[in-house]
Amino acid sequence: MAQSFYNFVNSDYFGVLLFIWVVADVFWIERWKLLFQRIGQLIIKPWIFSKDEKPYEPPLYPRPIMEQLVQGRSGSSQPSSGIMKWIDAQKESIFNSNHPFAAIGFIVLFLFFLVFFLADVIAVAQTLVILGVGLGELPELFDRFDYAVLGGALASAIVGIWVYADLLGAEKPLFNTSPMNADQRRFWKIVALFLFLSAFVVMASFALSRLIALGKLPSNPTLLIFLDFILYGLVPINNTLGAALCFLAAPQGFTALLILIVSIIFAVFPVVMFFVDILSRFIYIGLDIVIWFLFTPFMVIPVVFSFLKELVSPTTPEPSPEPKPKKP
Repeated sequence: MAQSFYNFVNSDYFGVLLFIWVVADVFWIERWKLLFQRIGQLIIKPWIFSKDEKPYEPPLYPRPIMEQLVQGRSGSSQPSSGIMKWIDAQKESIFNSNHPFAAIGFIVLFLFFLVFFLADVIAVAQTLVILGVGLGELPELFDRFDYAVLGGALASAIVGIWVYADLLGAEKPLFNTSPMNADQRRFWKIVALFLFLSAFVVMASFALSRLIALGKLPSNPTLLIFLDFILYGLVPINNTLGAALCFLAAPQGFTALLILIVSIIFAVFPVVMFFVDILSRFIYIGLDIVIWFLFTPFMVIPVVFSFLKELVSPTTPEPSPEPKPKKP
């Protein structure tokens, strides 16, 4: 089909047809007058932030929809939906002036929760592979046991000491612990301290493994068993405890991120709609010109046939009225 079109464009008939096409477009004055009228209406339309007195002109231009979208997000006259009420309630609890850094702590702990969750999944998958459990072909990410070690060592040390310090009673904590009672604080302090010390054990075991690999330290079966236990046992335990510790604030962190994303969208939405309005005008004008150029000659055909029919058909004169008889 492409070859046929190429042959037609390069044939002698194409120039003649194009000339007839252009003549039909140019000489139908009413058609391109209406085209220029629609283009002029789009050019002089007010910006999207102002109300348009004639939103339905030109036809099929989505100005009313765009105005409703902008007013629905920037105007305060419309009642808040259920989602907006929920977001406002979450703002009051998360972005609290008494704990100015709590929102940051929530978000950071949520991100650490994702790190620990991924590291724990990788550790479990690698353990099942070692035990001979058939899992099929795993994604490449699940083969990266170094990510699990990163969570069980470095991330565990950071989260453990951070949460433990906040539970001891920091002046401006990054982790809001005010809703906890004394028993809950004591329990989570033990978990955080164990996680911190266990992370150092993992780091020390890696230092020993490096010395053995470099030949600086003689190896023995007991030491290798101990190091393997730390690698395949303590690392998953640290990831699990780290995920549990971070989950205390992970829901609030997810909500804080959601609020920030929604706020950013609401802030930039009018600007986005401004560019959408400008782009829509160019698209409308381009499509209008293309449709005018392509379809005007087809609309000329019935007009020409009607003109020829009136020209060829014989005209029958109207009968003259008969004279009325004179009264005697």
